[in-house]
Amino acid sequence: ALAIVAANTTADAIHVTTETLTTGSAIRVVSNSDETNSRYLVNIINDNAAADGARCLRLQQDSDADSMVILSNANSTSLNVVSAATTSHTVYINSPANTQGHVINVNAANALTTGSIARFTSNSASTSGRELVLIINDNPLATGAIPLEVQQHSSHLIAMFQNTLAGTDAEVQIRSSADDTDSVLSLVQGNGAGMKVMYDGGTDE
Repeated sequence: ALAIVAANTTADAIHVTTETLTTGSAIRVVSNSDETNSRYLVNIINDNAAADGARCLRLQQDSDADSMVILSNANSTSLNVVSAATTSHTVYINSPANTQGHVINVNAANALTTGSIARFTSNSASTSGRELVLIINDNPLATGAIPLEVQQHSSHLIAMFQNTLAGTDAEVQIRSSADDTDSVLSLVQGNGAGMKVMYDGGTDE
């Protein structure tokens, strides 16, 4: 219906400027087709691998409203990232300016039954040393920062560490290089056992 072949170099091929919008949109794309063929309503392609300075899409938000909103009204994935990156990051949040706000916030996941808020799975056979999840407080002056806090407001387990492969390595290892008098492991308890060790032959508290 509309094809534009442009030879522009520094000027925009399509430029829309609007300053009187109230409830309208600068660009709106709507499809009501019932065809089940796989397709994209908007398809942006950078088709030259040498154009490593070209970004396919840029959003700039100068107000305090959301920069992007995804509304998924069906039982499907809302955001699917397929990446061929190897040494580069798949998702990268660069130097966020948050002070009291959370960099990542998953709020009110109250519909969960057997699902999880976050799940990380790796099936790599590489024997290289690595951490599947790595949390670092990198400033020694941040004495009030706790790298990981888990709160349990119910009566079930707070954390479970399960090793399904028999071996000689310790299940949980705590290393401390601090040269001070603080405890490496401190248990603060209410009623009940401070620590319970369970094994096949019984229990030892």
